[in-house]
Amino acid sequence: MKRSLLYSGLMLALMGVFASCNKDSKSDENWKDIPSNQFTAESGKAEMSVNSIPVSMGNVKLTASSATEGVLQMNNVIPCASSVAVNVNLKNTGDSKWAFSGEGNIYNMAVMSLFSTDKTPIYTVSVEGEIDGNEKISVKAATKVVAKGGMEGDWNLLREAAPDKDGVPVVTPLQITWTASGDYAVSAAMMSKMLSIFGSVQLADQLDRLSFTEDGNVTARFWESDEDSGNSGIPDMKEFDGIIKSLVGPDGKYHFVPTTHTEWIDLPPANLAFWYANGGNLFVLPNIAALSEMEGAQADAFVTRAADLSGLSELLEELQKLGIDPKEILPVIKNFMANGLVMKYVVTDNSLQLFMDKDLCDPIVKPLLPLLDQLDKKLEEMAKNPDITEEQKAELQKLQTLMGVFRLTKPSDLKAVWANTTEFAVAMNFVR
Repeated sequence: MKRSLLYSGLMLALMGVFASCNKDSKSDENWKDIPSNQFTAESGKAEMSVNSIPVSMGNVKLTASSATEGVLQMNNVIPCASSVAVNVNLKNTGDSKWAFSGEGNIYNMAVMSLFSTDKTPIYTVSVEGEIDGNEKISVKAATKVVAKGGMEGDWNLLREAAPDKDGVPVVTPLQITWTASGDYAVSAAMMSKMLSIFGSVQLADQLDRLSFTEDGNVTARFWESDEDSGNSGIPDMKEFDGIIKSLVGPDGKYHFVPTTHTEWIDLPPANLAFWYANGGNLFVLPNIAALSEMEGAQADAFVTRAADLSGLSELLEELQKLGIDPKEILPVIKNFMANGLVMKYVVTDNSLQLFMDKDLCDPIVKPLLPLLDQLDKKLEEMAKNPDITEEQKAELQKLQTLMGVFRLTKPSDLKAVWANTTEFAVAMNFVR
């Protein structure tokens, strides 16, 4: 009797095991029905977002290799990363639906797609979503900067500086360092001083904060200056002296504060530009597609057309008409396509300086120097024109006076100054 009960129990257990195996086998086979075709945002069958921002272009493809594993391929979905593949875990949720999730690395980001063999990740990307047999897919992706370089966080524009022994601020929000050899030393020194002060006054009105977020977004608190704000135009020496005096507070320090408004505009994280730091350089990559879709806003024409290969030839032709050699400017455009805006940086616990030195500026400045000859001609024509307005005459007189202060006779004299420049940098200074 006991032996009979034992056999019966074993048989029931074996039947349960077989039933379970058959069920698992059937379930395991279901993964082969997971759609492996490409889904596009334009078709309406792919609902995608990156950092909670909806994506209106690009395509995805999920390739299952088993009931529990697969690869999600995203093309032109992650901004500035043309192709990203992520290994995902799969789970059958019933009704022909499969949930997936996973995390991968991004090794290269560019304004436009360029091949890279880099093996060090600069971003991680995590994904989760669902795909069903009705050939619909939803994907939520989130990016995270790996190559931070101590840049992450909010940085406020420097607004206070102590004077040095000559009464000049030791540091300014916008700081121009310019030294040249020989007869051009005075010209460079004067331009360094005046451009730093006047440029800082302008910048203090337009920018309050830059933020480099953990997900890679670059955001800002800024102000769109009105052309009639009273803070524009070329200052003469008397006005420039007045500007300097107005910056000094009762404490004897220089204070760079907004003078035309009391409010700021906060640009929220919207995947408009991404950042990462590598090798002492900061890379800021604009998301051309997102910028062009901004309601009521236009991406910079040069940036948009330079990133559009179909309009590149036309752009180069127009630049050639201005005296710019396409062969010299093309490397600048290609570098922007690959790396976006590149700046060097120095960061401490409480301060940040973003700057472009002569090495970074030279490839940009040299091809544009022929424009100064065009400016010479326009100023000559303007001076000979009897129909110019009194306001235009006043601005022309200010410019001529300013060039005299800089020991220049005409704008194209700057070509000789640049050729004899030994040190140059344009920097923005921030504090925590």
